[in-house]
Amino acid sequence: MGSVLVARDKTIVFDKGYGFANLEWNVPNSPTTKFRLGSITKQFTSASIFLLEERGKLKVDDTVKKYMPDAPAAWDKVTIFNLLTHTSGIPSFTGFPDYASTEAIPTTPEKLVARFRDKPLEFQPGEKWNYSNSGYVLLGYLIEKISGQTYANFVQENIFVPLGMKDSGYDSNSALILRRASGYSPGATGQVNAGYIDMSIPRTQADRTRRRNRGLQYSVVVLSRREANGRRAGQSERIEPRRNRVENGSFSPR
Repeated sequence: MGSVLVARDKTIVFDKGYGFANLEWNVPNSPTTKFRLGSITKQFTSASIFLLEERGKLKVDDTVKKYMPDAPAAWDKVTIFNLLTHTSGIPSFTGFPDYASTEAIPTTPEKLVARFRDKPLEFQPGEKWNYSNSGYVLLGYLIEKISGQTYANFVQENIFVPLGMKDSGYDSNSALILRRASGYSPGATGQVNAGYIDMSIPRTQADRTRRRNRGLQYSVVVLSRREANGRRAGQSERIEPRRNRVENGSFSPR
């Protein structure tokens, strides 16, 4: 189930929905259905970090401790780059035994960071690669501390609005969002309603184990159009060489 859009340059060549946005009401997916993004959120967190770097607010080679003086000693060598590339060694809190029991409980950025700040590192920063949702929660925390804005407001004002991404936004458990699809998970005998997760928990990393539906059918097109016209939220020249350090899930030390 989902929606597919294919564009070539400025022309949409295919745009169609498949399956159902709501199985209980037999509401089909359409090209305008909105989906929860899951961990695709991480690309917006990364872009926000690079925007702050371009504005002179931080450097990706800075240590986390520069902006978080009370960080534990184990994080002394952890850099923002390590967080971006899943090479920090900080364990992913979504893998903790008690995680499932906390999904429905509202939290704050400080309390979320507190869940993993005192855990031992799985390896020394830069030595290995291991997917870490904790790293992206920490990036979001730094974005808020450095920018003075909430993560949702920063992304809205600095990415979505400049790029004309009118059909993208920060998910909410309470807000009425037009054309939002219901979430489902595989069950023993078929699809079941996805479990509840409070949106204060996924925040800047999203829970990649839950509703992994596509949600950028219009955003992708808008981004490609803006880039074709030379209009971007931020320059990409500085991002390219850094991105080349990590390819296909393997980390190449500098």
